[in-house]
Amino acid sequence: MDRRRRKALSPLIATTLLIVIAILGGLLIYQYFGQMVSKVGKSEGIGLWAQVMYINSTTSIAHLRVINLGSRPITVTQLFIDGVSVANVNLGPIPPGEAIEDSIVISDPGVNLAPGTQHVIYINYTIDGKTYTSEPVKVIVQ
Repeated sequence: MDRRRRKALSPLIATTLLIVIAILGGLLIYQYFGQMVSKVGKSEGIGLWAQVMYINSTTSIAHLRVINLGSRPITVTQLFIDGVSVANVNLGPIPPGEAIEDSIVISDPGVNLAPGTQHVIYINYTIDGKTYTSEPVKVIVQ
């Protein structure tokens, strides 16, 4: 049998490589979890409740309740019904954890808001100058 002499890394180099790999792995995990915590800490969102009341063929009233579920103040800027902008509004700023209610008169909405019809309502709101859109809410006109 032919025995060849095999060369291996010295124990010092092997130990150094393992330490460097462990440190780099730890830094990557630290950075990943740091970004996740940062995103969770800055999460934004709102709660929206809406009701629409029919007055006549050209006028309705939308009653909104907006809850700021995020960590920064928000301002509601626009109301949409079935994708059509029906009112520019200025509700806010709403501090984090707070709610605001308001009734908005909708004149000549551009959509049929007859009693008993179902519609989708959502709002635009701003945070630090950036505009966001809420989740849609289904309502039946009263």
